[in-house]
Amino acid sequence: MTTIQTISIFPSFELSRQTITHHDGKVFEYYLLSNGLGRAQNPPYQSDVFVVANHTDKGWVLGISESYPQEWRDVALRHEIAEKYEPNPEHGCDACKRVLLCELLEVGLMCGDDTDRYLAYVTFRLRFFQEVVAYYQVAPRDAITVALLECLIRSRDTLVEHRDMLLARAGLAAG
Repeated sequence: MTTIQTISIFPSFELSRQTITHHDGKVFEYYLLSNGLGRAQNPPYQSDVFVVANHTDKGWVLGISESYPQEWRDVALRHEIAEKYEPNPEHGCDACKRVLLCELLEVGLMCGDDTDRYLAYVTFRLRFFQEVVAYYQVAPRDAITVALLECLIRSRDTLVEHRDMLLARAGLAAG
């Protein structure tokens, strides 16, 4: 069993260090982080719900906010691991969309026949992506953030389509 260790970059916001096993059997360390980190590090970002994942010159960074719903933390962390750690044959937005669709498949399997629970998850993730898109629309721009924003918008739009399809199946209108 391989353990991917993480580095500490937000010590004053770290509540605990935990682990998650990825689909390939690798164990990743991550930090449960205080809600205030998102606003402290990115002032226009007002949500208490966030995931941090990145490679730095010092190592791997992975964390999730304490307010991220417990039931869905592993799914969010696996999403970030897949985007940042797994080798992707696709690049850019195609990779982002592939990871999101895999995430939705995983949640669909977790929810089984409980379509209300699945719709609640899709709606939760849609709000998450709407907040992140809103943040990056006003953040300083460089080539990386412009490309990231394009991918985030595509992911948000994929979630809108998914939500609307679920609502249509249930005979409800999108709101």
